[in-house]
Amino acid sequence: MVTTTGLNRVNLESSGAPQNEVQPEKKKIGRPRSANFYLSNGDLLAEIKICLEKDELTPNAVKMFQLIANNVVKKMHYSDPMDREDCVSSALHDLVKYWRNFNPDKGSNAFAYFTQVAKAGLAKGWNHIHPASKKGTIRLTDMMGEYF
Repeated sequence: MVTTTGLNRVNLESSGAPQNEVQPEKKKIGRPRSANFYLSNGDLLAEIKICLEKDELTPNAVKMFQLIANNVVKKMHYSDPMDREDCVSSALHDLVKYWRNFNPDKGSNAFAYFTQVAKAGLAKGWNHIHPASKKGTIRLTDMMGEYF
């Protein structure tokens, strides 16, 4: 019979090994797993399947999309809060626009799919607000700074 106590002591009654032998604890590799994620893949997948059957988004799915967009934007830094709001609205627009493209028969990770759609929406919003200059040119405002 094997019993464990606070210091990971092991009693071996049947063998001739000494009792109360201390064994080293195993180190856990990686980050600790917790169930405190803001959205579960299983919940999102079930909700999207319901939406695909009805061919319309449910209010619960819209709330889940808002959670995804608001949590993806936390990884970015925006100097202007209005830019942040515009990028989130662009991400939400893309989520609502492309939700029918998810195929549960092809893949079961709805969370990854919609997170990538939201990231692409954030990038679209940013590029719409701050368009890149043409190749081989430098803006005068970049060269002169605030003096121009």
